[in-house]
Amino acid sequence: MINRRKMNVAEAVLAIVEGMTRDDVDLWLEAYCNGREQGYCLWNLSPGTSGKKVCFAEYRNSDSIVVYSGETSEFSMQGNVPTDKNYERKNFFEFNRHYQAAEFIVDYLDVREK
Repeated sequence: MINRRKMNVAEAVLAIVEGMTRDDVDLWLEAYCNGREQGYCLWNLSPGTSGKKVCFAEYRNSDSIVVYSGETSEFSMQGNVPTDKNYERKNFFEFNRHYQAAEFIVDYLDVREK
């Protein structure tokens, strides 16, 4: 059996983000892996974008959802590990607040469907 429990939160948030994102946007999806946090990163590859990136997962010390945000250069290419700067500005969303986390992500990346 493959245990995907650690990915359930990220999968739920990703599904909501997909439904909120404009059709003309090209978001790049990558894996996020930092110890006990397993999730996804998204960044906007559409022409004229600023290179913003978000990584999201179930937080390692609780059931909360954590979203790290910043410029693509502020994440390691090996697992998309955030820099200290990203850790300082992380955003938490309570357990089962997937929709609120998704709203933050689409607004931060400026990809919300109008």
